[in-house]
Amino acid sequence: MRNKKIVLRYATGYKNEMIKSFKHKALGHLHEDGRTKGLPPPLIHKLENMLTVLHYVRSIDDLEAFPGWRCHALHGDLKGFYSLRVTGNWRLIFRFEQENLYEVNLVDYH
Repeated sequence: MRNKKIVLRYATGYKNEMIKSFKHKALGHLHEDGRTKGLPPPLIHKLENMLTVLHYVRSIDDLEAFPGWRCHALHGDLKGFYSLRVTGNWRLIFRFEQENLYEVNLVDYH
């Protein structure tokens, strides 16, 4: 995971990390040092890719490049959060404020 970050930083010129906090502790570990304990094994590869992209996004519009992720704003109790589709019932949700992501979480909708 670290090598991907280094390559993307060099290629894009982005130096600041956009993900500021994780609500799901295991996602934080995956992002920081590649530990996978506490995550569903079939999701790990896709989560690594998604977190790498989220690490560098500067706006919600940047996620339009990934239509399969179905990025959309949430409503009700989760107003202010956005959702990305990982698989059929798994979603990454997060708040996006001033080019930063907060409270990144993995939820099972069913």
